Amino acid sequence: MARTKQAWTIMETVIMVFTLSFIMGMLIISVQKMVVKAQVAKAVEDFRVIADAATRYHQDTGQWPWWGVSSNMTKWGVGFINNRTVNGTTIVVGGAGPRWDGPYLESWIAHPWSKNAGAAMDSTMYQWDDTIQCFRNNVRCYMIEISMRYMTQARRNYIAGLIDRAIDDGDGPCNGTFRGDPNICPNWSGWPFYWVANGSSIDNDPVDQNPNPRRNFNLPSS
Repeated sequence: MARTKQAWTIMETVIMVFTLSFIMGMLIISVQKMVVKAQVAKAVEDFRVIADAATRYHQDTGQWPWWGVSSNMTKWGVGFINNRTVNGTTIVVGGAGPRWDGPYLESWIAHPWSKNAGAAMDSTMYQWDDTIQCFRNNVRCYMIEISMRYMTQARRNYIAGLIDRAIDDGDGPCNGTFRGDPNICPNWSGWPFYWVANGSSIDNDPVDQNPNPRRNFNLPSS
């Protein structure tokens, strides 16, 4: 009788440990999902804050902030925080002209996954940039990039996909406002971006004319 009671006690302990482990596992997964949800919400808000700041800059000066902002510490917030532009590696004081009426941001912004981005500065901060690679049509666009190059492809697809659903209802990396490199669709690239405006096809031309359709303009065909 004592032997049977002892056997049941051991079995009950094993069941209890298994049950507690299962509950803890579910709690950890739930907390991780909550953290990611908060990070995605923060990224979406950051994109809109920077895009609105760039739009106000454009309305005041007639041009968009210069490309390459945040690629190194000296360029963090150039044009957004102070009246400066970038000429190669040289910071030009007053380069935005007399109509600059900032600051348009109080400080430059680190993205929500920056603690996992490693030592590279350009991986921890959002980047304001321009390229002719947005839509495969040789039209320059102005955008806010976020580095996900340190993530696995599966993780990148998951995180970028959540951001895309929040901004574009999940239309994928080749459509809408939040996009990836069109050359590697349907996967998300290591530098997905929030599209703000189209410019000319001339390299380094900051003058543009087609702000994002989320501000009541037409989206160009991909």
